[in-house]
This record gives sequence, structure tokens and C-alpha cells, in this order.
Amino acid sequence: MGKYLTYGLLLFLLISTPDILAQKPLPDVNVASKVEGLELPPVILANSDGFTTVQAKSKGSVKWLVISNKPVKYMEDAEKNMIILGSVPEDADINIFAVANIDGKLTDFASTKVGKGKNAVSKQETDTEKLDYKIRWH
Repeated sequence: MGKYLTYGLLLFLLISTPDILAQKPLPDVNVASKVEGLELPPVILANSDGFTTVQAKSKGSVKWLVISNKPVKYMEDAEKNMIILGSVPEDADINIFAVANIDGKLTDFASTKVGKGKNAVSKQETDTEKLDYKIRWH
């Protein structure tokens, strides 16, 4: 009987406990890159050979949140409202969120995605090569 009383008390405490213990959700990945008081570039092209910088346009200070499926090292430059990413792994999916503090008030989150610039450049070169080939042979 004592066992059931313990389980009943535990169940009552779990049901009646406020959502203080619940995790707060992470920012939505589909958040706009421009909100009132804060603007980020919509898409960043990264190259795995070097560093990638993302700079926010804001009148206040900016704090950053980097979410990735692969480890990514980064460093914030608070004076320039900039974040510097280290080399980006080839198959990394990186979302960057930012929030600005303007006169003691927080803006909404703004977000951007980091894509692989090396792939975009090689695709562009391939299209140019195909076009050059058609011009020479037609």
C-alpha cells in the first residue's frame, strides 16, 4: 500500500508542477534574416579551406547561437557585431541565430544558414564550361 501511495504522490507532483522544469524550445530555423533592429545576410557561402565571417547590422550589441550537426569552432567579435567561424566541415548543416540588445530591449531572433561556397563555385564553373563548349561547337 505504501508503494502505491508513493507512486500517487509522485504522479500528483509531476502533474501539478509548473512548466519551470520544461525545456524552452530552440529558435525556429525558418526565422527571417531581417527583423526590426537586426539584420543578417540571408545565406552565407563558406569555404572549408578558411574562415567564414558573418556580420550583423544593428545599433546595439549582438549575441550569437550556432547550431550545427558537426563540430564548428567560432569566435565572437563584440565590437563589430561579427562572428568568425573556423573551417566548416564538408557535410555540415549550420544555422546561426542572433539577437540584439538595443537600449536594454531584446529584438526578435534573426537567423541565417551557412552553405558550402566551394560546391557553389564548382557548379558555377561547370555551367560556364558547358556554355563555353556550346559556343565553340555551334
